[in-house]
Amino acid sequence: MNHKRVSGILHSQEYERTVGFICMAFGHKKLAAQLFRDSLQFSTRSRSETNDRPRAQSTSPSKTSKLDSNIRSPATSMKSSSRAVSLQEGYSLSFEEPVPAYDAREFSVDFNKDLGNLKSFPPWEGKIPVDSFVVVAYTVSVYWNDSKGWSVSFNLKWVMVLGTPS
Repeated sequence: MNHKRVSGILHSQEYERTVGFICMAFGHKKLAAQLFRDSLQFSTRSRSETNDRPRAQSTSPSKTSKLDSNIRSPATSMKSSSRAVSLQEGYSLSFEEPVPAYDAREFSVDFNKDLGNLKSFPPWEGKIPVDSFVVVAYTVSVYWNDSKGWSVSFNLKWVMVLGTPS
């Protein structure tokens, strides 16, 4: 499987807060995560060979689940203001979608004002250097993994580069 990813090390206090909050929010005492040498992985959805193959046509009628409906809940189909993130933008990026990356190195970022206006920052070009200081926007989901048990995924939404190594 392939996916786009950013790996990063959280500040120690932030890591403990994040673990505590996610376990509490999802009701689990323990969750597996994509963590290696204190580095946490934020990623898009995976691209796998099965996703690239055309689906076989079924010749037998099948039941349509209400979960497969194109009807959206009023809560997820609300119009968003220009300063709010629309729920219709999706919970996670697919492999095919570009990961928005913004270059904020030359700016004094005011998160209360600037998060609603990310496109005012120039786009980051190329790969982000190792040891850069970044802000990562992500969503969180929990899923069952047969080998690891309950696992958490950090779904990459966008990256803002605040500093790079000299």
